Amino acid sequence: MNKLFYILSICLFVALFSCEDKFVRDIEIDVPEAELQLVINLELTEGDTIAKTFVARTSNINEAESTFFSDAIVELYKENDLLGILDYEIETNEYRANFLPGDLSEGNYTVEVSGIDGFDDIRASQTIPSEVNIIEGTYQEDGTIEQYYGYAYTVDEATIKFKDPADQENYYQIRLFGFIEDEYGSVRYERDFFITSINPFVETSFYIDGILLNDNSFNGQEFNLSIGFAGNYSKLSSAGENETPYLLVQLSNISRDNYLYQRSLADQLNAVDNPFAEPVVVHNNLENGIGIFRTKNTSSFRIDLE
Repeated sequence: MNKLFYILSICLFVALFSCEDKFVRDIEIDVPEAELQLVINLELTEGDTIAKTFVARTSNINEAESTFFSDAIVELYKENDLLGILDYEIETNEYRANFLPGDLSEGNYTVEVSGIDGFDDIRASQTIPSEVNIIEGTYQEDGTIEQYYGYAYTVDEATIKFKDPADQENYYQIRLFGFIEDEYGSVRYERDFFITSINPFVETSFYIDGILLNDNSFNGQEFNLSIGFAGNYSKLSSAGENETPYLLVQLSNISRDNYLYQRSLADQLNAVDNPFAEPVVVHNNLENGIGIFRTKNTSSFRIDLE
């Protein structure tokens, strides 16, 4: 019996190797070269004094590294007037320009990139939206819940109220920070919280800084938003007798392109290594190029923890 098994094993081994060429083939695929385009990523924030972006090009499938350019002409216009030229800095591999605090204010902006041989000039336009202020904010320990993979957990809650501008589409990004301030007003501890919300219209992702929200359900009205966050008292409650712990809520009125870009980027990153996920194209708004030009206007509200 053992001898028969040994003979059958040898026959099977020989058969498998003799069939190898029938099932395994090296197939050469001729991948067409894609049209190369310039790429930038520029965000303008009202009140900032610096604008910066890289200038690169798209890559073919067989290229392992990105290609950046140091000889582009990057111009920023406000209301069709040249506001500044972004100069290349070798230390950061970025194009940067410094502005006065009032230069980047509400209004219409256009960025143009030119001067790279073999590439079309690219441009995009955006509007820095108006500032939306938080009217009031409160804090409650264990005041709401956070859902995670079908489970619900009690977490701390910050609630804010703001008035949405009427008769316009608005998109918001909300972030939450925790601070401990010493008796001299210096910050000795700072934390950026991962936040969620039980509001069904809020969009949350590990790949978004904060949460996203549009005003489709409350256009022109006052809106109350519950924000859930965990881990507050692990550090903030340790504030000393002469120290002050507090929360800082940032409410950013962001452009539609900024909103769509962050949503699609989060979806793409969430689909990485998931064979069942649908392909995601990250939103871009450049003419003759790939990338994003986006804007925001941010206000802040402090909530003291007593």
